[in-house]
Amino acid sequence: MTPEELAGEIKGCGLYRNKSKYIIEASRKLLELHDGQVPGTREELQALPGVGRKTAGVVFGIAYGGSALPVDTHVYRVARRLDLSRARLPEKVEEDLVKCLAPHQRMEAHHLFIAHGRTTCRARKPACGDCCLRELCPYPEQEGEKS
Repeated sequence: MTPEELAGEIKGCGLYRNKSKYIIEASRKLLELHDGQVPGTREELQALPGVGRKTAGVVFGIAYGGSALPVDTHVYRVARRLDLSRARLPEKVEEDLVKCLAPHQRMEAHHLFIAHGRTTCRARKPACGDCCLRELCPYPEQEGEKS
């Protein structure tokens, strides 16, 4: 399959043209270097074309039950709004969050941060009035939304 053919199949994804190239390249590397098996360490996963720290963390945590707390835009935003991290880089936010959570809690926390960021603590218009964490969160005061 060519990258163009695969791009047509995954067109609903963002950046589908680049992703199609990376999927094909990563598939070749998996066959060449890992006998067609997905490697089980973050380091080996990140060595695959198109696989960064976040994707490696998700695969490692979900597929292998590893301790990971991948930081996407939702995790980054919610952690900073809750003042759990003041770091500007996702890797540093991850470091801060990992210090707060036991290894067995990290993947669940990742999913909870994402869910909260998608439903309540949205980027453009957070629903602070409906937030279950409002009493703990300094963000509304920062935005001038005093109750």
